[in-house]
Amino acid sequence: MAQMTMRAATGADAEAIRACIAAAYDSARREIPDLPDVTEGIAADIETRSVFVAEGRGQVMGVIIFAAQDDAILINNLAVSPQAQGQGIARHLLEQAESAARAAGLSRLHLRTHRLMQGTRAMYHHLGWAEVDVQGNTVRMEKPVT
Repeated sequence: MAQMTMRAATGADAEAIRACIAAAYDSARREIPDLPDVTEGIAADIETRSVFVAEGRGQVMGVIIFAAQDDAILINNLAVSPQAQGQGIARHLLEQAESAARAAGLSRLHLRTHRLMQGTRAMYHHLGWAEVDVQGNTVRMEKPVT
């Protein structure tokens, strides 16, 4: 993996985060017509949720957005730029959410993804997540905090 640093996002990162998310979802948005746009509201997310970026070569290579919800941490978004995929960045970003869950005394993480995002689902399975519900095109996944 290329040199990477992890840090909390600031308001100044909003556009770079939006661009990273847009690039990460670009091919999926072309192939999945009902995939929602998840690039809006980044500045508000930075203010109201936990947002971490993975940086390398002076660029945002990945981002995770999460918040406590009930008795778990909800991953609102996880994106890794296409040129940085396959380097373990998603795993490192998810470790930030898991650390936050442990610190808050929460026992699980959960997220939602699209049924047709097979590569994304496979990555989560590889990282220890389980599918707990499928309704229409929405797949809900969970992972216990270890």
